[in-house]
Amino acid sequence: MAGISKLEEVFSDDDSSSFWTTPADDIFRFSNLSPSHMSVLKESGPFVAVVLSCWDNVLGPRLQHVWRGNGDTESQEKSVKYVVGRTLHGELLRDAPENVVDTKLYVVKDYGIVCHSFIFSGCDKYGINISALSFIIPLSEFQNYLPLLELVEERVKILIAKLRVLQAKNLTSSLSAFSKYLPRFIQTIASLKTAGIPDSIPVSMQSIHNNL
Repeated sequence: MAGISKLEEVFSDDDSSSFWTTPADDIFRFSNLSPSHMSVLKESGPFVAVVLSCWDNVLGPRLQHVWRGNGDTESQEKSVKYVVGRTLHGELLRDAPENVVDTKLYVVKDYGIVCHSFIFSGCDKYGINISALSFIIPLSEFQNYLPLLELVEERVKILIAKLRVLQAKNLTSSLSAFSKYLPRFIQTIASLKTAGIPDSIPVSMQSIHNNL
């Protein structure tokens, strides 16, 4: 019983420096998430949701934050739940320099999504961890997304570098600060998806890089 009480204490911990944990699929609902763990994007571009997760050596995969688009809630919940639970499996023995970002791109036909994940060394209140920033794309948009792949990877690595700096400066405010940069990136990708990738990207479209 003491063990159960301890788990309940961990799962209910919702202060600004901790993260909501998903101990079981059955209780994962957006309605259970506080604003510190979920945001609704005004513009989500080609993405269903953007998910920040990490691996806890005791509790397993944990959701740190989800930025979701204005879509079907139930399908988004299923997709986010899957991504949080699967992305970091196989990364437990990751031995890479802290500044290295690894990428994964995988198709999940059963859920009708593609997941573009970036694995990196993040930080929480317990110290350094293995984190993932994952972009969920509808499978129907995959072919349109492929031409943007190289650009997305370049820009997301810049975003992650910014997130790591924010975490090092002030862990408590890092996510709210990072949330200001993410929409700029999404707006850039959405614009390029609509207009196509030009031979050279205008200075105005490079503002995300300059502001980071």
